Amino acid sequence: MRFLVVGLGNPGKTYLKSRHNLGFSVADKIAQVGRIDLSQKKYFSHSGSGTLMGHNVLIMKPMTYMNLSGKAVAAAVNYLRIGCEQIAIVYDDMDLALGRVHIKQHGGAGGHKGVRSVLDALQCDDFTRFRMGIGHPTGPIDPADYVLQPFGKEELPMAEQLIERGRDAILCWIKDGLTAAMNRYNPWPLTHGA
Repeated sequence: MRFLVVGLGNPGKTYLKSRHNLGFSVADKIAQVGRIDLSQKKYFSHSGSGTLMGHNVLIMKPMTYMNLSGKAVAAAVNYLRIGCEQIAIVYDDMDLALGRVHIKQHGGAGGHKGVRSVLDALQCDDFTRFRMGIGHPTGPIDPADYVLQPFGKEELPMAEQLIERGRDAILCWIKDGLTAAMNRYNPWPLTHGA
């Protein structure tokens, strides 16, 4: 079976280390596991294909900017002719505590403009969402500004763990399926060894 893994983010050095680019960071980590080169410029993305957990996988980082992510995802889906259930979308989520991963299939965008763009472009909602918790801003800061900032020094260790946990959750999804990934990675606080 072929899978499509899409990490959402924004292109360019300005956004490189921002909270909003967690999807890109997870995509990079997954690519490292399979030694997949993401320098191919295809489907309005930086992308690459390889084998992970015995399956063919295309990993994408859309270069369309977050709000137009659906354009890139639809281009790949139309070419590959894969079903929505074979797609993973990885993205940051302020409604989850920093460090938490929540996996689900079906539903809306939850206020995330990148996910909304994917929903609109694909006209289906049964792709798997890997929501990466970045926590709510504290103090008088606009949420739109908060997501575009880098993690604070004190947040970095948890952010690194989150990226690794996201990588592991997606590898589990590819290898063992949705239910296994949800059972292992959705519990919070973190369980030992998960």
